[in-house]
Amino acid sequence: MPKALRIIIVALALLLCFSAFARSPRLSSEAACAHIKSRVAQLESAPHGPDEYHCELTHEGSEGSGRYYYVFGLYSNYPAPPGAGPDWVGSSIVGWYAVSRSTGKLYRWDVGAEAIEGKL
Repeated sequence: MPKALRIIIVALALLLCFSAFARSPRLSSEAACAHIKSRVAQLESAPHGPDEYHCELTHEGSEGSGRYYYVFGLYSNYPAPPGAGPDWVGSSIVGWYAVSRSTGKLYRWDVGAEAIEGKL
């Protein structure tokens, strides 16, 4: 096989490997959840820090632009306000958030529109 043909084959193989790597998610759902918990704990001055929250991955979505996101519901592990009685009724949901799988950027998620609402 001529040397030029071998170089072309190797170059094509490397290009295919690189393009597959470039499209693969850079951020795991666990890392995305930890990122949300840390940022929200900072914004809310949570007394228990990031451990105050837990995430529930609702889905992995994409926008028409081809950007892929993890979408989470963030819940408080301490939902009742101080002094609440045993019959207190309320929700532990803190909010809905999206995390870009490729960049790690955080966004608020509009559940009704199923779209990004704004940067966090």
